[in-house]
Amino acid sequence: MCFHFQQTKSIAEIQQRFQVVGEGNGGIFNGFQHPQTPVITNLSPQRLQNFSWGIIPHWSRDHKIRKYTLNAKLETINEKPSFRTAKRCLVLADGFFEWQWLDAKGKQKQKTPGSGSRRASTTTRAGGFERPISWRGQKARCEVHSGVGD
Repeated sequence: MCFHFQQTKSIAEIQQRFQVVGEGNGGIFNGFQHPQTPVITNLSPQRLQNFSWGIIPHWSRDHKIRKYTLNAKLETINEKPSFRTAKRCLVLADGFFEWQWLDAKGKQKQKTPGSGSRRASTTTRAGGFERPISWRGQKARCEVHSGVGD
């Protein structure tokens, strides 16, 4: 999975395609801004929800760690402490973007559709992890997720 993806389908289309209720955000997402993105969790498979992008592991209370946990590598998800105990979820998207370097020195780049980009009429799914967070002394919960790629 990439650090940039899009979800351009309407909520009604997503609800019909995945047989879910609830609300979700659409648009083009930059993972480093930790946006609220549409997911379907294993615990509530009939509900569309928005989770913040970037896992906060159970052993960390510092939300800044999210910049290092945006994506997980498929080969190491069972080894890395950040992802070992996280629950599975589906991250909904209809396009993924990679940076393409335009010069040899790496100073000029542009965002181009990645190999996983689909311009089809259906919303694709990417594997992900989700984890509810309860901060010390607070009752509020923050739902977070990370994508899985190779």
